[in-house]
Amino acid sequence: MVLFLVLLQYFSTVPQELEQAERVARRAFPSATRIERVVSDLKPPEQEMLQTRLRLASVPDTLVVLCVYDNNAVLGYAVAANVKGKDQPITFCVVVDEALHIKDMDILAYREPYGGEVRHASWLKQFFGKSPEDQLRAGREIRNITGATISVRSVTQGVNTLLAILRALSPHLPHTPEAAR
Repeated sequence: MVLFLVLLQYFSTVPQELEQAERVARRAFPSATRIERVVSDLKPPEQEMLQTRLRLASVPDTLVVLCVYDNNAVLGYAVAANVKGKDQPITFCVVVDEALHIKDMDILAYREPYGGEVRHASWLKQFFGKSPEDQLRAGREIRNITGATISVRSVTQGVNTLLAILRALSPHLPHTPEAAR
């Protein structure tokens, strides 16, 4: 089984954050047998589609991907990224199954003096089961936190972005063949 960890520009390649992201992936998929780093490319049409859909100024063209295997069957994918909090980046990781439904999520590094409640498991769990088809909005599908409004909005938008990027990459990612399921 294969699990991908896509790291955006936004994507972090800081060794400690990669190690933390691997721990989140292993927590979601405890049967993982090995993890490998791979580089994945978004083609210009995919970048433009994502920029338009997500109203982003730019989307990176090259992503570092950590592949997590349980033998040769795909377990799912994970994505780690930085989003801008009020003044500092918030580094988080999202782990999805092969159908791109969120299985786990964690804040890897929170650097702001306020709003750290977004790290609480009870807040993060509301993302579980969500997929790229769900348009997540702070204050609607995702609960706001008093004193953490910017962090809530940033993480929520970051999750939307990562799910959209995973959907765009999905045709290029390994999948378990139907015969092996």
